[in-house]
Amino acid sequence: TASWAQAQSVEPPSREVQLQAQARVEVSEDWLQMRLSFRATGSQADVLQRNINTEVGAALKKANQVMAKAQAAGGALAMRVRTGGSGVYPNYDKNGRIDRWAGHAELVLEGLDIASIQQVAANIAPFVLASSGFNVSPAVKNKTESKLMLEAIAAFRAKAQAATKAFGYASFEVGQVSVSGNASVAPQVRSMARSAMQLDAMVSAEHASLDVQPGWQSVSVTVGGT
Repeated sequence: TASWAQAQSVEPPSREVQLQAQARVEVSEDWLQMRLSFRATGSQADVLQRNINTEVGAALKKANQVMAKAQAAGGALAMRVRTGGSGVYPNYDKNGRIDRWAGHAELVLEGLDIASIQQVAANIAPFVLASSGFNVSPAVKNKTESKLMLEAIAAFRAKAQAATKAFGYASFEVGQVSVSGNASVAPQVRSMARSAMQLDAMVSAEHASLDVQPGWQSVSVTVGGT
C-alpha cells in the first residue's frame, strides 16, 4: 500500500518549450492632425488678450462650420476642432522694464476628413500652420490587431505542433500565453514644424496650398507562451 501511494504522488516530469510567433502588416495612415498658431504683440496686456480672444473666436466659428458639415457626411470622427495652448507674457527692455506684451494661441484640427481639415488650415488667417502629422486611427488599428491576433495565434499553434513532433511527442497543451500589439512608424518624413521666427514671417494667403501626404505604419501582434 505504501509503494502504491508513493507511486501515485510522483508526477511525470514536465516538458516545456518557450515559443513566440508574430503577425505583421503595413497600414496606411488615415488620421491627420494639424496645429495652427497665431502670434501677436501689443502695448497693453488686457487689450492684447481681448484681441487674441477675438481671433480665436472667429477662427473657431469658421472651423466649427466646416466641422459640422464634415461630421454630417462622415460621422463624429471625420473632423474635430479644439483649442491648444495660449497665453500673454511680457517682453522686457534692456533696463528690465516691460517694453511690449506678446501673446499666442493655438488651434488643433484632426480627423479622418483630410480635405476638410486642409480647407480650414489653409483659409483661417491670421492662424498659420505650425505642424502637421499623420497617424493610424484607433478604429483601423483595433480592426487590424484583431485580424493579426488570429494569424499570430495560428502561427503559434503551428510552431507548437512542429516542436511537439520534433521532440517525439504526440500532443501538446498550451500553458501561459501573452498577446501584445504594437504599431511603429515607417522610416520617412511625416511632419512639418516651423520655428517662431518662421511663423511670424509667414502670411497665410487666401486659398493657400497646404498639401500633405499620408504615410504608413507597421502594425504587429505577438503571441508568446509555453
